[in-house]
Amino acid sequence: MPKIHLIGGQKGGVGKSFFTRVLLEYCRREEKPIDLTFVDADLTNPDVGLIYEPEKYQLFLENDLPNFNGKNQQIDLRQKSSPADFLHEIFYKGLSQTVLVNLPPQVDFLIDDWLKRFDILRLAKEQGITFVYWFLCTGEFHSTRLFKESVNKYKGQISHVLVRNNGLCSDWRLLLEDVELANAISQYQIKVIDFPALYHKERNLIDLNKWTLATALNQESLGMIGQQRIKLFLNQAYTEIEKSEEIVVKIQTKSLLANLRQQAAFLKDRFLRLVAGLARGENAPKKIFQTGFKKRTSSN
Repeated sequence: MPKIHLIGGQKGGVGKSFFTRVLLEYCRREEKPIDLTFVDADLTNPDVGLIYEPEKYQLFLENDLPNFNGKNQQIDLRQKSSPADFLHEIFYKGLSQTVLVNLPPQVDFLIDDWLKRFDILRLAKEQGITFVYWFLCTGEFHSTRLFKESVNKYKGQISHVLVRNNGLCSDWRLLLEDVELANAISQYQIKVIDFPALYHKERNLIDLNKWTLATALNQESLGMIGQQRIKLFLNQAYTEIEKSEEIVVKIQTKSLLANLRQQAAFLKDRFLRLVAGLARGENAPKKIFQTGFKKRTSSN
């Protein structure tokens, strides 16, 4: 089932861009890649887009022309007359693949209007699309209140993941003691994950040099300890992302398909060798299949 992932927190300074970078790297890992479209909707400051897809977003900054390229479609704001048109194109992309959207601050009222005016949630259900809202929380009162408002507004129609940003807060008592929040989490089965903190030295160097996190892992200037800190940070962050179960199912499905393709290729190769052997009059069945099943036979 395709998913449209919205990453936000309804205000600035909650760490959504850095979390988006980690989520994007998680989805693009070489061993388990996911076919997706990334959209940095913070067009006044597309910092994530400039790092991960610089050609696309630099073109926008220079010519007012962002193209959110996928395999089959583009989103070209030159032809979009309103935020609704922009959101329509994101929805169309979600029909065929996963979409990650880095939201700018204070745009929830625009999204709310779009969802209500065009009955998007009903349409999404009919088309098999799921919305997931990764909500970055700092633990302070205002951030917690905004999260509760979002949850109560959509009442389970949009899946929420509460992302506790440990880079900005180390004391979560206010959130943990909130009875109303606890009831909402239980009622709507909301996943709560902990986004780990990265050491300031490494974080500052990564931001200063506009490195991707994968690139930072291979930077000798960070030193062995710095590289190890980033590696541990990513491992912890990926573990938390998998706890949400919002992306890991897609990865497991793709991994299963890859294994099936490998097995099919193996059997095809054996079959072709069998046919060739029979054509030469060889005792092909024993010769061809002995290698593939020798170990299994000897172990029984």
